[in-house]
Amino acid sequence: MYKLVAVVRDVHRPTLSSTSTVTIYIMDANDHSPVWTVPASPLNTTVVRVSSLVSVGTAVARVRAEDADADDNARVSYSVVLDDVNHVEDLPFDVDPDTGIIRLQTDMSATVSNRYFSASPFFKFFKFSLL
Repeated sequence: MYKLVAVVRDVHRPTLSSTSTVTIYIMDANDHSPVWTVPASPLNTTVVRVSSLVSVGTAVARVRAEDADADDNARVSYSVVLDDVNHVEDLPFDVDPDTGIIRLQTDMSATVSNRYFSASPFFKFFKFSLL
């Protein structure tokens, strides 16, 4: 923030003038990309182990990112983005856009596609990468 005093004068005699205080706020530019803090692995990849006994709606993981910008430019939103073959509606979990909490949305004891999970009777494994 900068404050300055502006002065205006006329060119006649006697010279008359007026002053005004001007406050200038420098707005933050959205010039920083979000950085993953969880997971913090070099490849932004983690493996989540979920028991087949966990109930639908249970939080199984949380992702977190920070943005070095200020105010609204520092807000981040979480979502799942897949390719043309894998559709978000098919995934057994969802991600809260504000908190990054990942919750189950499918009964894990039911049959779930092996393209997402291992074939363990006690735990299901899901590997996800963050872009």
